[in-house]
Amino acid sequence: MTEAEIARKVGRSHKLIAFWTKRFGLFHHKSGFKGVPLLIGSLLGKECLPLIKTMQGRRVKIVSVSPDSDVAYFLGFAIGDGSLTHRTVSIHQSLGEKDYLPILESLLVRLSRKLGGGVNRSIHQERLLDLTWCNSRICRIIMFLHEVRYDQIDGFLNGRLSAEFVAGFWDADGDVNREHPRLHNTDLRLLQAVQSVLTERFGVQSYIRTSTPVSPKRIIHGIEIISTRPLYCLQVGRRSRKKWAQTVGRKLKNPRKFEAADTWR
Repeated sequence: MTEAEIARKVGRSHKLIAFWTKRFGLFHHKSGFKGVPLLIGSLLGKECLPLIKTMQGRRVKIVSVSPDSDVAYFLGFAIGDGSLTHRTVSIHQSLGEKDYLPILESLLVRLSRKLGGGVNRSIHQERLLDLTWCNSRICRIIMFLHEVRYDQIDGFLNGRLSAEFVAGFWDADGDVNREHPRLHNTDLRLLQAVQSVLTERFGVQSYIRTSTPVSPKRIIHGIEIISTRPLYCLQVGRRSRKKWAQTVGRKLKNPRKFEAADTWR
């Protein structure tokens, strides 16, 4: 008889039965995460994926997630301006982006209906909209053991949905002014990966420089935080603006940035 059958027979939760059977040594319990998804679209030999794989010394179960343009855009945005745990991913956007907020909310609701999980909406410090999606499979695509999974990011950047992924990243951490499209982030490795894709896949020339934050001080929950990490800026060259607009710019969902990029196409 399995734990699940015992739980149904005695009318108790599976979690409670598992706790006591583990304590008394009645069943063999595997250690490690129950489900860490690997994106099928970024793996070789995808038809023959093993059910169990060892990652960083832990045995994990493989759960597939089929990527599409919405998933790629959302994960790009989350990498740029999101907060991730092993179960939830939260994205943040200024309340001043009144035309963009309904688009973000609609995207998240559409994804939750398709892939499961609830969506919570809250206002933070009366200036930011926080949207939190509870879906452990999506979170673990790009985060494992509190570390960013650069292998999955490389899979998106070099796959068929690279433009959507970069567009989501740009809507989160980038800007489009009259002169140049620019992308800001504290993760130099991530910006270098984006730069490589822009050059090799889209023929867009860019360069990265260190940028000084306008205000390194932030107030979070009443506590003054001073950032000591350098901020890097990826800037598209003036001669490559048109190519950037035709590849990445046309995938932007923020109306303000999309209209600015549209002037170069």
